[in-house]
Amino acid sequence: MDKRRDRQLMNQVASLLDGLETCRDEKHLKSALHRFTRSIGFEHFAYVCAAGQDAKTVTDLPVEWERRYNNERYVVVDPVVRHARQSSAPFVWSLPTLADKSGASAKFRDEIAKVGVVSGATIPMQAGFGRTAMLSFISAEQMQPQIGLDALQSALVAVAYTHFHVMQKVPPISARHDQRLTPREKMCVIWTSLGKRQADIAQIYGLSEKTVRFYLDNAKAKFNADNVAHLIRLAGEAGILTR
Repeated sequence: MDKRRDRQLMNQVASLLDGLETCRDEKHLKSALHRFTRSIGFEHFAYVCAAGQDAKTVTDLPVEWERRYNNERYVVVDPVVRHARQSSAPFVWSLPTLADKSGASAKFRDEIAKVGVVSGATIPMQAGFGRTAMLSFISAEQMQPQIGLDALQSALVAVAYTHFHVMQKVPPISARHDQRLTPREKMCVIWTSLGKRQADIAQIYGLSEKTVRFYLDNAKAKFNADNVAHLIRLAGEAGILTR
C-alpha cells in the first residue's frame, strides 16, 4: 500500500471542496475534479448517480463514451456500479477481475478498456430515493500498489459535495448532447407537465391527438425516457419546464 498516495488524497480533499464551492457550471466542476484526480495519481474521474436503469454522469472520459454509456444504459451492466450498489464502503477494483467472464458485463469491460479504464478506486454514497452516488478515480493500467481504504473513507465528503453540485448545476446527458427538443415537442412536454391531456394539447394547437402523441414519443426517445412521467422528470432536471 502506498502511504504517500494516501497522504496526497487526504491533503487534496480540502482543495477539492474549495474548488467545488466556487464552481459556477459543469465546466468548472469538471476542472476541479480533474485537478483533484491528477493530484492523487489517477488519470480520469467518473461521477455516477445510479437510480434503477438510469444514471446521471459527469466524467472527463471522452464525450462520445459518456453519451454511449447513458444511451445504452450501461449502468445496468457496469460491474463497478453493481459493486457500489451492494456495498457502502469504498473499494479498489480491477475490471478484469471484477467483471463477469462472459455476457454483457464482459462486453462492457472490453469496450471501456478502449477508452482507458482498467482499474481504479470508488467511493459510494447512498443519495436517497433509492439512488447510489459514487465517485471513481480511474487508471488505464493495473493499479499497483492500491490506494488505502482508510484514505478513501476520508474522502467521502468529496462525494457528498460533488453530488450536491452536480444535482444543482449539471443537466442530464440527454440535455447536454445534441438531443434538443423541437419547439412543438417542447411545448407538448410543458403542457403535459401542467396536467393537460393529449386531447387538450391537440385542441390548443389545432393538431390531431396522433400528432401530439408523435411529438411526445419523439421527446421520450431523445431523453431515453421509459414513459411520460419519466420524461417529465428528466425534462424538469434539464430545466426545460422553467424556460
